[in-house]
Amino acid sequence: MQQLNLITSSNKTIMYDQYCKMLIGHPYMLSRIISCFVEEAKHLSLDEIKKLIKGVRIGDKIVNPHFHLMDKEAFIKDEGLMCYDIYFYIDLPQLDQSTKRVYINIEIQNKTSPGYHLVTRSIAYSSRMISSQWGREYDSENYDGMKKSVFILDHATSYKE
Repeated sequence: MQQLNLITSSNKTIMYDQYCKMLIGHPYMLSRIISCFVEEAKHLSLDEIKKLIKGVRIGDKIVNPHFHLMDKEAFIKDEGLMCYDIYFYIDLPQLDQSTKRVYINIEIQNKTSPGYHLVTRSIAYSSRMISSQWGREYDSENYDGMKKSVFILDHATSYKE
């Protein structure tokens, strides 16, 4: 927190971005987002989703078989580096006793007009999330192993809206 205070006193944009990540990354907020935007979670209560996110404490270690934060930086040869704000996957229990894994990326947008179309950004990020599953979730022998990827963009309110 002390480091965050140093950053926020020198750069308000970074402060806004960091506080938004902290708020949106809270299990209660993530539960709401998942409940609203992920079809595979519609049958679960907010408390059930929150339990999936928080995990189980065993001694000093938190063990969570359902929720995994992914690396914030993704580098793919010949494509470059992409930095995510909040990127994770969650294994959601289904009514038929199976589980569905869903990859979710939540991006904080500070500018209402960043100089490009936000839909194009969502296509790029979602494509990158899917291609990063290659060799882990699916390959040329099993394209059906590919998991759903959800891109959520939280942008600053525009005075026009």
